[in-house]
Amino acid sequence: MIRMLPSRHTRCCLRPTLLLSLLLLLAAYSDAPAAAEGGEAVLPDADQVVEAYLTARQWTDTFRLPAPKDEAARLPLDGAAGVAVILRLRGGVVAMASVTEDDDTEHDLMVRRALGRALGQVLGHPAVTGLPDEIRGEVGQHLTLELEVAGRFEPLPGRSFRRVIQRLEPGVHGFAVRRRSRTAMLFPSKLRAANAADQMESRVTGLVSEIGLPPSDLGELIRDHGLSVYRFGTTHLAQREPDAFPFETVRGDRLVDLRDVTPESVRTMTDELAQHIMRRHWPGGETDPDHEMRDAALGLMGDYRAVSDRFSPLFAPPTEQALGAYVFSRLAHTARMDAEVRDSARDFARTLLNDLAVVEEGETDPAKSAVACAMIVLAWDELGEPPARIQTAQMIERARDVVVEQVNRALRRDSGRDEAGELPPPTFATAHDAVLIVAAAIRLERRERNLFSAEELRGLLDLIWQQTPEPEHVALFPWIVMAERELVELDPSAAMSREELRAVRALVEETRVTERDFDDERTLWDVRGGFALADPQHGTSRPTAQMTRPGVGFAIMLRDDRLTPESEQEQELERHRQSLRFLMQLSVRPELSWSYPNAPRARGGIRASLWNMDQPLAAQLMALLMLVETHETGSWR
Repeated sequence: MIRMLPSRHTRCCLRPTLLLSLLLLLAAYSDAPAAAEGGEAVLPDADQVVEAYLTARQWTDTFRLPAPKDEAARLPLDGAAGVAVILRLRGGVVAMASVTEDDDTEHDLMVRRALGRALGQVLGHPAVTGLPDEIRGEVGQHLTLELEVAGRFEPLPGRSFRRVIQRLEPGVHGFAVRRRSRTAMLFPSKLRAANAADQMESRVTGLVSEIGLPPSDLGELIRDHGLSVYRFGTTHLAQREPDAFPFETVRGDRLVDLRDVTPESVRTMTDELAQHIMRRHWPGGETDPDHEMRDAALGLMGDYRAVSDRFSPLFAPPTEQALGAYVFSRLAHTARMDAEVRDSARDFARTLLNDLAVVEEGETDPAKSAVACAMIVLAWDELGEPPARIQTAQMIERARDVVVEQVNRALRRDSGRDEAGELPPPTFATAHDAVLIVAAAIRLERRERNLFSAEELRGLLDLIWQQTPEPEHVALFPWIVMAERELVELDPSAAMSREELRAVRALVEETRVTERDFDDERTLWDVRGGFALADPQHGTSRPTAQMTRPGVGFAIMLRDDRLTPESEQEQELERHRQSLRFLMQLSVRPELSWSYPNAPRARGGIRASLWNMDQPLAAQLMALLMLVETHETGSWR
């Protein structure tokens, strides 16, 4: 009789095969330049890293380490500058520890020491102390293990920490400071686990203090204290389950291949993202049944903070609630989705509008926000049915009145035209607000007629274009695309700003990340297809979930032959597939869910970036709208 061995024993028996498989994988996804200054390897020896991982996994299972003097404790890692270990229980981090080569540790004892520190933290963690005795006694077999091994340091030029940090690829490069024989390191895996890769500047102060220096400017620390700063690449191995084989990650994830982007996979992604958003509807599946506001009509919860497993704010603001109603109304009319998906979307859009009409304690009245009112008008018009509740009908009527009032005020109808006969500039807070309100006004004019003339609406759109600096035109997307097209449908004599829209697409296309941007550094291939839009907060330009805003507009432009002539269809469709690949990379797929403390809640959602686990509600909604508009494109098969 043949008996299957338990997984942890199978791991030992298959060790040679697994070692070979992982080495082939490491070779296939070679992550960094081949050599550093002086010709030394940047990353540590691959087979030694794999061997170290398998040994550390055995130590974790038994929750026992060999004595430091024991030869079995020594795991050589040629070319390694440090080691980090992370232990998780059901996705949640219960221990993190790291060791540097200067940490009074013999080089081949780094793994043992780092794992020893981590195991020492485990038993005191609240998630472990609350386990049943029989599980706590074998807790090591219930933990997943991450091992990250740092390569050799690469010196970083610069006289300010901000400038130096801008040379780091977040989630990929580690950062180190050194003074004489003392070194402190920030490992990418630990930053990702704490969701702190976007907070490098605030982390540097603590790093400097670790080596006994006061917080100060980098230039002063270099001049007065002989500080040196470095970046380093790493090899990172992780596992999805305690008894699963390890795999190498890129920023904690696996690469999505462009070949994986098909109409079927995009339909699946659309359904999963829609389900993810619907799970965020208050009260949510895990809300305390006795919560005092459990039955309140609070709509969608706010941005999801993955590490703390909380929503902040707890309830989304009215504009995002109304955006949700609009997006699900669009999904309800998407013929390429199954009838069941469309029906669920229609019901959910109704629910969100009904929730918005009820202003609970602590909520903001949507009537106080002109932008929220504009989005309510768009959502109601898109849903295409009269509201079933009086309260909802009253909210829609108020929203309609606010939009009309805002446009009339922008047109200054009481004061007429200025001396030159030109329409005065609008009085909206931002150009983005203005274009949303004008888009809603176009929908109202289509319904009611004689509210505004096409000339007046055309004039407002022209002024929005003129008063927005050209590099900022992308901020008008996607609503400017919708407004331009629908105004021409309303009145064919109102010429579309065709060249302006195409110019925005061309300008944004120049920021698209392709393989050519990275040569052979395949670590960075996960950002392929994204738009490296400016991030003023960090002074960088990297692809993030912000790419969904132009992405929605470009999907709409794809199906309009005035904006995308037949001769350009194939090229633009291929470019859009690249955008979808990046969007798929941002999504929380099974390959990534291992790193989330609450994987069911995060599943199907869109991360803020490849190095930020949080899931902003606006990013979820704009991503879903981008997928919906993709399905509406006739050339997408």
